[in-house]
Amino acid sequence: MDNRDGVMFGGRGGIIVGHGISFGLTGTGFLTQPLYDPMVTEDAMVVGGYGGIYIEPILLPRFPVHIALPITIGGGGIGYSINRYDDNNWDHNWDEDYTNGRGFLLFEPGIEVEFNVMRHFRFAVGASYKFTSKIDLRYDNGNGSRIIAPDALNGATVGVTFKFGSF
Repeated sequence: MDNRDGVMFGGRGGIIVGHGISFGLTGTGFLTQPLYDPMVTEDAMVVGGYGGIYIEPILLPRFPVHIALPITIGGGGIGYSINRYDDNNWDHNWDEDYTNGRGFLLFEPGIEVEFNVMRHFRFAVGASYKFTSKIDLRYDNGNGSRIIAPDALNGATVGVTFKFGSF
């Protein structure tokens, strides 16, 4: 994300209708690697999350290997976390300051190759492309310079999905 390494994690829950289409709710969180930022003279990272509704047509659902086409529509928030390690605290807590959190809208179509592993377990490998509204995340220090590019969240994502349930 904006030339920073990061991780995304999430979950979704829904129902499958007629073996051919699934819909429900989804949520994803993300954060980047903390890096030294000379503007705040400390380590900082981009953090956030998004959620929404998803709809997922399933092509050839009764075959052991099939295609799913998940589409997410929703919104989220993003912020800039300045991490300060507290050496005086015995349990080593991190104090976090968030700078100018911003909201955004999201549209994310994808494709997955899904494998029926067991009766109540499916495994999928897939890719998606995230489109978001412009993000205006700026420093609080008065000069108002941008922290990340307005389209920093736009882009391709690859991942794996573990699905449990009655299929």
